Amino acid sequence: MSDTNRIRLAYGAESTYGTAPSGNPAKELRLTSESLKQDTGTVTSGEIRNDRNISDVIRTSVSASGDIAFEFSAASYDDFIQYALLSAGWSSPVTLASAAVTISFASSDNSINDSANGLNAAVVGQWLKISGSETAVNNGYAKVVSKTAAKIVCSGITFTNQSAGDNITVVMGAQVVNGVALSSFSVERKYEDLTSIFARYVGCCVEAMSLSVSSEAIIT
Repeated sequence: MSDTNRIRLAYGAESTYGTAPSGNPAKELRLTSESLKQDTGTVTSGEIRNDRNISDVIRTSVSASGDIAFEFSAASYDDFIQYALLSAGWSSPVTLASAAVTISFASSDNSINDSANGLNAAVVGQWLKISGSETAVNNGYAKVVSKTAAKIVCSGITFTNQSAGDNITVVMGAQVVNGVALSSFSVERKYEDLTSIFARYVGCCVEAMSLSVSSEAIIT
């Protein structure tokens, strides 16, 4: 069916490979197109017959393949990013400071500083969201270069000097990393122009994922 607007895709994680989760798949997929299909492997019998007909065409395998194209939107494809990286899962966001009046900023080493020593949970390499500063340039996103309980040196942002006193919130975002956990899921395709007609693909895994990023365009 070529009209993607009349197709709905939903998916659910499998606890046992190749076994669809009970009930309907919980998560509907946002997409621009898809090419999921059943692949059937066959072998033609080599038996010689006096009428010269083929004795049998034997089915040897059944599998699924295809692509799902999409416009990238927040959280919509988090599961598939995890599956593609063979990750065990996303970490949870961590609030390092919540409306804290003990936070200051230093331009000399491009750092966030906390006189209350509350920054120890920061992880080098992860990103922070900083808000609440009356100095606008000190709000935004920053990457952790190094950290102690009292200081986080950052990149990706340029701080200006600011004394403690504002209600500063610093949140370390969730992350997903490469791993060895192969996750499988079932995909259900509903034909919206038909009544109660579905195709279900079980035991699906992400083989590859790519993002196309260009200026003045939607990430796809």
